[in-house]
Amino acid sequence: MNLSGLRPAATPQKTITIKLFFLTPFMKLSSKTVLLSLVGVIFASTLVEAQQSPAQKSAAEDLLSLMNSREVMLSAFSSVMGPMLAKVPEAKAPAVKAAFMRFAESVADAPELNEKIIGLYSEAFTEAELREIIAFYSTPTGKKALAKLPELMQKGAIIGQKIAEEKQGKFQEEIKAIMEEK
Repeated sequence: MNLSGLRPAATPQKTITIKLFFLTPFMKLSSKTVLLSLVGVIFASTLVEAQQSPAQKSAAEDLLSLMNSREVMLSAFSSVMGPMLAKVPEAKAPAVKAAFMRFAESVADAPELNEKIIGLYSEAFTEAELREIIAFYSTPTGKKALAKLPELMQKGAIIGQKIAEEKQGKFQEEIKAIMEEK
């Protein structure tokens, strides 16, 4: 979405450059950007220091283990690799893919990432709630949910992105009208 060079109706001979820096992050979101933003949010959670009991942290760790969080994260990285590799010369693709997967594994295996995610879950749920979630995910339906949710979330994100693209024109017109108001 390029809003620079908009011309107000009252002064067609002048060009007004409008820079909407606050909208820039939302204008060209790729799945890679979304994934890296989510990783950033996880690391930003260091700003919140909550008091969690060792039992609560242990329950959160058990839940993350049950949820295969490392594999889910690596799968998310892999899903954004395809579009990225499409922009890389074919001869360089294997080396870029290997470098990207080393990067993904270094993020997924970072001890501080696991600690921060455990903190997020410990902050959001009591120990009893975490144990109830673990109990559910240990059932056949819970196991099916764990297996299906990453794929469903990815498909949902694609649907949301397509709808956002369809509605982007109207949004651009609205912003243009706001910016042209006196």
